[in-house]
Amino acid sequence: MLFKKFKFDSLLLVFFIVAISLLFLVVYPFSVLFLKSFNVSLVGESFFTFNTYFEVFTDRFTLLALKNTTLISGAVTFFSLFVGGILAWLVTRTDFPYKRFVKNNVFLTFCIPPYILGLSYIEFFTRNGYFHRFLRIVFNLKKYTFSVYSLWSVVIVLSIHLYPLVFMAISNALSKTDNSLEDAAVITGVHRFKAVMTITIPMITPAIFSIGLFVFSRSMANFGATALLLPPTEETMTTRIYSSLSQLDTNTVAVMSIILVLFSGLVFLFQNILLGKKRYTIESSQTSSPRLTKLKKWKKPIAILIVFFQVLTTILPVLVLFISSFLKRWGLDLRLKNLTFQNYIDVFTNNTSLRAFRNSILYGLIAASISIVIGVTISYISSRTKFRGRKLIEFTASLPMSFPNTVMAISAIFAWNTVFFNLYNTAWIIIVTYVVLFLPLVLKNITGLMQNQDFSTEGAARIAGASRLKSFRDILLPAIIPGIKSAFIVCMLIALKEIPISLMLHTKGTETVGVLLFNLRSNSKSYESTSTIAIIVIVISIVGRYFIEKDRKKKGAINYEETGTGN
Repeated sequence: MLFKKFKFDSLLLVFFIVAISLLFLVVYPFSVLFLKSFNVSLVGESFFTFNTYFEVFTDRFTLLALKNTTLISGAVTFFSLFVGGILAWLVTRTDFPYKRFVKNNVFLTFCIPPYILGLSYIEFFTRNGYFHRFLRIVFNLKKYTFSVYSLWSVVIVLSIHLYPLVFMAISNALSKTDNSLEDAAVITGVHRFKAVMTITIPMITPAIFSIGLFVFSRSMANFGATALLLPPTEETMTTRIYSSLSQLDTNTVAVMSIILVLFSGLVFLFQNILLGKKRYTIESSQTSSPRLTKLKKWKKPIAILIVFFQVLTTILPVLVLFISSFLKRWGLDLRLKNLTFQNYIDVFTNNTSLRAFRNSILYGLIAASISIVIGVTISYISSRTKFRGRKLIEFTASLPMSFPNTVMAISAIFAWNTVFFNLYNTAWIIIVTYVVLFLPLVLKNITGLMQNQDFSTEGAARIAGASRLKSFRDILLPAIIPGIKSAFIVCMLIALKEIPISLMLHTKGTETVGVLLFNLRSNSKSYESTSTIAIIVIVISIVGRYFIEKDRKKKGAINYEETGTGN
């Protein structure tokens, strides 16, 4: 009688499987990292102590790394907001003549990973680089003392990489904000600049603060460009974690990782609070286009300045890499006899580079597929059921968004290198970590589409006799396919350009494109090979981003958080 009353719910079973999977993939690695910071280990001798925390917080090198991280992140945030905000205002609210040019170049900049942008910066400004050669030929300047390796170089490269996120976020906010109040103020005699500062800016302040915090967090978590451009005497938290890991100082690595997670987590928490208040902006009810500010006599000078900036920060870096990729040897004069296609031939015939591309694609494909299955299931449970704990499951899956990639790699090393779970020195440790990295991105691409889908159609199908699986397949799945496609492309692009996770977790035979780029950069003789691989990655990124933006326009928004990869 008792068994007759019991009704088996297959969806509830799926819920428990997903919950256990998240405990295994997300909670367990971070818990192991947290315990390790107190010298508590699942294997070997251990004892609880605060000593490592005390040592880290009194170590002047760690404090200097924390100071550098804060300075870089603050400076990048300031410059990104300044440049991105001005460009967004010019494109959306003025009669600036080259709007399409700006949008296309912002899109192109957005496609260039920061590490590759840093490579271009070095090739252009280093001694015997293109800028030095230009000065030598035109001005006969032989002495060249500029050093490309500095904190300011990191700030410049990361600002160029991240200002497009600010541009997109503020452009979205301005396009959704009614400017009738601003126009009314101008009609009453208020200067346009004062009207913008006192009316428009306050309305989009939550969006500005939100994207500013996001940029700050991404700057703080960056490893690739930072490791590339910092001088040997300087460190940030991510590079110090990497160097400490190389010295096998695991307790210190764990503590510094926890510190970085806490900083990043607080920033993301504050950002989410501001995102919840973004409705402060006034939605436009007018059907006509907003009244544009006339630049008048400043139109031409501003246009020249913006075009020069775009050429310098977008077209020139790509051009530098493109030219270097055809040189027989980096540093040779730009003459026809010194150009060759051999670099591209070598990439597509060399076993090491072919294996790196194959691994990146294969690991990305497997991890993206697993992440999409888990992400779709979580979104469905969260939006279509009333199970207790469903929101906690969604929150847990989104939690890695606040983890820098460096910390994910460290967590994986401690979690998957035990007698219980030994994935170390295998490709699976990279794939599993990629799954954790991709999950929040999948959720952000799918959850909104699923929540916006009307329940009544699925309800009608169930009443007509369709199973839950059939109603999902025939009704809900077609509606969320654009989000799934977008999420899949994003994941594959990240797998192609990601550095810290694969760099710390790879072994011989499991190298990825990111590892290949990072290892080649240390050899000046390989600038031409590195540039060739960089151009291939940029082209793939542009094609992928094109399809993402195409789907994104259908959804009517740009989700800038998809880039939270911390490279």
